[in-house]
Amino acid sequence: MAPVRRQTLHETAYAEIRNALTSGRMKMGESLTLRSLAAALGISETPVREAVRRLVTEGALEAVPNRSISVPVMTRAKLEEQRQVRVTLEGLAAELAVGNLSPADIKHLAALDGQMAAAGKAGDTETVLARNSDFHMTLYRASRSELLVDLIEITWLRAGPLLTLVDGRPEMMKNAKSAHRNLLSALRRRDPQAARAALAQDINTAAEQLDAVLGDNGDG
Repeated sequence: MAPVRRQTLHETAYAEIRNALTSGRMKMGESLTLRSLAAALGISETPVREAVRRLVTEGALEAVPNRSISVPVMTRAKLEEQRQVRVTLEGLAAELAVGNLSPADIKHLAALDGQMAAAGKAGDTETVLARNSDFHMTLYRASRSELLVDLIEITWLRAGPLLTLVDGRPEMMKNAKSAHRNLLSALRRRDPQAARAALAQDINTAAEQLDAVLGDNGDG
């Protein structure tokens, strides 16, 4: 996380921690403290406490008895619930975005996907997850629906830490690359239904693979 400078400290701390969650830089079950978060952000604990309180309310973090905070652990049941919600919300956002994207926007999305692929070849999982987040959120914001984007960001807050499980699993990167290629093709053809289908392919395939990983780890 980058050190905080100006802006409202609480809002900036919230945004930084939220971004770390959605981009998969925090792992499931990871234990955090206000002190460690404040040190990482270069600010006092007070604004961090306010930011954490908001994230706990949103279900992105959990308060535990010893006064620390933890990143919630995903279960297979929660994963299935998230899959259904994400396919609905993100599919709609992709469909709405098709008519709003300029050729330059689509070129930018393709560049983000290319950066993600390059990072995958280099074994740079953190960059893979960051560019994947950038790719999807750029697309969803093009829907021009603030409510829809807000709802999607909440689901990503809860799903982000799970994405760290892609580390060391090249088949997940391969399937994401295929889904993104189909999605970009649909966007270039200005085909809303195909875009929605490609987005569903991306989410469903990833969910199947993550479900198998959770099952191997004994999570119910």
